[in-house]
Amino acid sequence: MDEEYDVILLGTGLKECVLAGLLGVAGKKILHMDRNKYYGGESASMTPLEDLYSKFNLPAPPSDTGRGRDWNVDLIPKFLMANGLLVKLLIHTGVTRYLEFKCIEGSYVYKGQKIHKVPADEREALASSLMGLFEKRRFRNLLVWINEYDENDPKTYKDVPPKTRMIDAFKKFGLDQDTIDFTGHALALYSDDDYLEKPAIESIKRIKLYSESLARYGKSPYLYPLYGLGELPQGFARLSAIYGGTYMLDKPADEIVYENGVVVGVRSGDQTARCKTVICDPSYAQDKVKKVGQVIRAICLLRHPVNVGSNPTPGSIQIIIPQKQVQRHNDIYVCCMGQTNMVTPKDWYVALVSTTVETNNPENEIKPGLALLEPIYQKFVTVSDLYEPVDDGIKSRLFITSSYDATTHFESTCLDILDVYRRYMGEPFDFSKITRGLDADESQEETSHSVLFDLCDWQKQERQRRLHKRGNNDQKLCDIETAESDPEGFKSNQLLTDIDREWIIKQTQNRRGERNSLRDYLRKNHELFILQYTINVKRNEIERLEKDLRREEHALIKSEKYIMEDLALFDQFLDAWNRNASDAAARADEESMKKEELINEIKRLEKTLLTCQNDRNHLIDLLRQSRRHQQFLFKFAPEDYSLYFTQPDQLLEIFTEMEEKSLPLVEKSQHTSEVLDRIHSTTITTQTEQDHQVEQLQLKINHLKDLINHEIEREITCKNLFTQYKTMKDNPFNDQLKQAIEQLYKKYIISDDVGLSTHSMLQAVESKIQNLFHIIEQMNSTDIVEAEKSRQMMVRWTRRQEKVHQEKLANETKQQKALLRSSAPPYVKVEEENVLSLLLFPSFSDRSNNNGTITSISNKKIL
Repeated sequence: MDEEYDVILLGTGLKECVLAGLLGVAGKKILHMDRNKYYGGESASMTPLEDLYSKFNLPAPPSDTGRGRDWNVDLIPKFLMANGLLVKLLIHTGVTRYLEFKCIEGSYVYKGQKIHKVPADEREALASSLMGLFEKRRFRNLLVWINEYDENDPKTYKDVPPKTRMIDAFKKFGLDQDTIDFTGHALALYSDDDYLEKPAIESIKRIKLYSESLARYGKSPYLYPLYGLGELPQGFARLSAIYGGTYMLDKPADEIVYENGVVVGVRSGDQTARCKTVICDPSYAQDKVKKVGQVIRAICLLRHPVNVGSNPTPGSIQIIIPQKQVQRHNDIYVCCMGQTNMVTPKDWYVALVSTTVETNNPENEIKPGLALLEPIYQKFVTVSDLYEPVDDGIKSRLFITSSYDATTHFESTCLDILDVYRRYMGEPFDFSKITRGLDADESQEETSHSVLFDLCDWQKQERQRRLHKRGNNDQKLCDIETAESDPEGFKSNQLLTDIDREWIIKQTQNRRGERNSLRDYLRKNHELFILQYTINVKRNEIERLEKDLRREEHALIKSEKYIMEDLALFDQFLDAWNRNASDAAARADEESMKKEELINEIKRLEKTLLTCQNDRNHLIDLLRQSRRHQQFLFKFAPEDYSLYFTQPDQLLEIFTEMEEKSLPLVEKSQHTSEVLDRIHSTTITTQTEQDHQVEQLQLKINHLKDLINHEIEREITCKNLFTQYKTMKDNPFNDQLKQAIEQLYKKYIISDDVGLSTHSMLQAVESKIQNLFHIIEQMNSTDIVEAEKSRQMMVRWTRRQEKVHQEKLANETKQQKALLRSSAPPYVKVEEENVLSLLLFPSFSDRSNNNGTITSISNKKIL
């Protein structure tokens, strides 16, 4: 380990192995070390099953689990998007020569306590219960818009620029919340709802990736390597070894050596390997990473497939439980594989439930996912920390990959791989610069992808035999490939002992000649035979599928035509109903506004009445005080009032002053009484009128509600009839439809006619609906409002006339009183000796002096 390398990679996880393969192809000198005895690190496939039990400190597995080597249990199961970044890396690097894949049989989403299949074609979309009929049309419009969306062509935006929030894009198409959750979490594969506030272009690209991956192989957009994910790191490790990479398993890295803050090597025991760069997973540099969360994973062994309500039950599936369905902030992921993926014995299945930890009880958070797997034979639960590097590593030349998240796809993993590659190389990864192997020609490049999933039995057996035989010889096999590709560099490699070097040279002396002769001839002929056989099989299968497709398309087009006609008619009915309902609601709003105006008028009158009552109470208090004062004066006044007056004119002046003071009070009291009477009468009249109007409005509202409820019932009945009609495939006008129309006719059309045709009944129902609409339209409140205004104007005019008449009478009364006072004779001064006689003999004075003062006094008293 004393020589220098371009890059030392620590850990043989998928990210590190992919980077090793890419950097090896780029011409870098690679040293790859791992503290474990197996490839894969955290993303390894545990085989045999005994290793999995021992990893979790459990006794040996029961005998009914079968052979241990038939199990390949992934510690972190993830699927490949069929058109995703990892598949592109596999194809462009030629690693597909070492791997075999199979398409996952179904993708499902959890909604309303049920599992629903994510539709894979138009037929499944029409039959899906994920959305209603009209919601499916809106969702289809969204998918068409996304498919046509081009970031560089503003004509395809349709008022949704790339930087528009995704929630606004959903609102433009009128999708409900369940459809938004399904689209964002099952198609765009987001784990939370933060994407709704981000630019829509990100979600559009994700949905396009899902659609392109689904269109590539049909059943689902996901792929999975046979014999588990552990094959992926081994495939890229083999690619790196072919290009001169050196691998050391069971080799701990005790220290990463720095000089002036820059990585210069890795120490293992008493040996140090020098390098320019180190790439590792977070477990090798705990002081250079930060914890960003936790993820819980539960590996479950099952004796049955996951029940998703379909027949037959798929052997490999993925289920996404959106966060809002279980009141969480992150999704729950469930995946299951079986013997078809070569990861379990026959009739056995392995499933994984994972999510991001949000509480202090992680296992309780995945209960909704575990409930879908019951009964569970054996469960292995782990809670892992999620780490991210604290810096980009460009200055220190230490590049650390991130931990694996809770998702069940590799897109985030590939983004992290490409980001590390960009930081190390200083430029983005270019797929066009990568070849597919050392000796792959153009014809092999064109056919390698087409035969990726056409697997023969002898290939599977040979692959299984190599995996079982590998054991402790993994290091030597990689060294053999290194010796074949670079003999001179191999002889100078000081990492091997002399015995190992001699054994490897002896084993490889005769292999180079064989490669160019019989081995190549047999391999090429065998591949040619496989390709020819595969082409024939595929051609026959394609012809059969095309016939089935044409037949199904013809039936689908015919059914779709009938459905679209019915939808058009039903849309017309709904539009008319919506317009009428809107008109009725508008009229109800107008009546409510009028009612509010009347209520405000009542409040104003009540306020006026309260003011008048307060004034009246104040006057009554003044009257009481005046009477008490009067009583007080009468109590202390002497019986003979005349003794206190020296002159008769003094008493007259007092009476005149009292008259002038009391007359306005009397007039004001009379006026106040009249005003109170008028207000009381007006209040009673107004209250009666308002009560009558409120009763009329309530009757109208109840009538409108009855009409609306009746129309809603009819709408439900029509929807039920439409649903029954939708289920009819062969003849849309069969006996069931006729019976339904007869029931509707008998229920809503009062008629004794018998023997009418279905068309006549439908015409009668339509006529009935038009009559009802005509009645609703005739309920226009304009005439009622005008009549009510005229009546109110007449009432106000009558009240004004009464008020004018009363004021006229009051003025006449005042004038009469003024005339009476003015017609009274003026009083005349008399001598002092005549005062006593005038007081003692008033009658004589009246007869003798008709114009005397006493007469004036008597007149004043009378007044």
